[in-house]
Amino acid sequence: MEISQENRGGLTVVTLNGKLDTVSSPEVQAAVMAALESADKGVVIDMAEVAYVSSAGLRVMLIGGKTAKAKAKTFRIAGLKPAVAEVFKMSGFDRLLEIHPDVAAAVG
Repeated sequence: MEISQENRGGLTVVTLNGKLDTVSSPEVQAAVMAALESADKGVVIDMAEVAYVSSAGLRVMLIGGKTAKAKAKTFRIAGLKPAVAEVFKMSGFDRLLEIHPDVAAAVG
C-alpha cells in the first residue's frame, strides 16, 4: 500500500494506492488518524487506486468516520472503483460514510 497526503483548503487528502486489507489496514489507520489530528477541517480519503477492500479495510474507514465526528471534522471518501463501491454498498457503509465520485467533488 502506498499512502500520500496533501492539503487542499483545510482538508487533508489521503491518497491510497493498493489493496486495503488485513496487511495494510494498520498502516492506513495510522495515516488516517494522523491526518485527522493535523487537518483543520477534515479528511478526504482518495480511493481511486484501491482495487480491493476487505472487512479490515472497511473497519478503518468506519473508525475514521467515527473519530472525525467526535472531533467535529469531516470525513469523506472519494473515487471508489465499481467493485469497491459494491462492497461499501453491500455492507451498508455507503449509508454510514460520505462518499463522493472523485476528490474534486469531495473537496468542493
